[in-house]
Amino acid sequence: MAIRSRYGKLGFIVIGVLIIIAIVLIADNQAESAPTVSTQSYTPTDSASQDSLSSEKVNLARLKSRVEASPNQPVDTTNLDSQITSIINANMDVVIGVSIKDLSTGSIHNYGNPGAMTAASVTKVLTAVDYMKEVELGHKSLDTVMSNGHTAQSNIEQMIVVSDNDAWHILNDSLTYTQLQAYAESIGLSSYYYGDNVISAADTTKLLGDMYQRKLIDESHTQLLLSYMERANYRDLIIPAVPTTDTVYHKAGEYLVNLNDAAIITNSQETIVLSIFTESLYSYDKPRVSAIMQQITAPTLQTFQLN
Repeated sequence: MAIRSRYGKLGFIVIGVLIIIAIVLIADNQAESAPTVSTQSYTPTDSASQDSLSSEKVNLARLKSRVEASPNQPVDTTNLDSQITSIINANMDVVIGVSIKDLSTGSIHNYGNPGAMTAASVTKVLTAVDYMKEVELGHKSLDTVMSNGHTAQSNIEQMIVVSDNDAWHILNDSLTYTQLQAYAESIGLSSYYYGDNVISAADTTKLLGDMYQRKLIDESHTQLLLSYMERANYRDLIIPAVPTTDTVYHKAGEYLVNLNDAAIITNSQETIVLSIFTESLYSYDKPRVSAIMQQITAPTLQTFQLN
């Protein structure tokens, strides 16, 4: 009985040793078959192929530089605040709404009337962005020949460059006004209402800023729209106060007593969006209102080092 017990214990020991050996061999095999993790960093390429971020296509090189750039310090606007407030107070017979966004820091500065005002042709930018977004979603095409015999792209160009109202109405009818309203709300333009064609200066600045920063439409469509806005008419409002060394992409609008201009102003270092909306209460004097816009623009450019 003692011999049998001794052999039984020895058997258990041998089995235990075999189990340990088997576990070690399995672990070694798994380690050998595991994929090697590359230590080489991924470098995005700036080519026609574009990545996706939050469902919006962006230019990879521009995105990379924007993400890696050190955040700039907000500009001190104390003097500008006082200057713009003084201009508004000196022209109480004109309702004025001003909105500025520094795209380098994201800081926003609003003055005067904060509410929605008659937009006139400024919201033609919204129509263009919405239509281009529908193209990206596969719902529309820039090559579609519309009811006036021109392609959608040609109508967008005419709508932005020479502010053609017929082209605007054709594009809006194609989108439908309810869809246009829904799109505006989806991108945060809470003050926009298509029925009265109203929007605030602040929401207009948001629209232009988000478009310029490639948050709304892809790179090729953004560049196409900016090329139209660079050539847009009504160049006697904000633009005379802008140095020729700066680039301006803008859309202006005039309707009855309302005169508006919204512009992206940029040089090699700084970019801002400046929207100025006006409504004359008693008598409409376009040269005078244009001068007010330039009075607001000049110190704005000086403050943000665009002069």
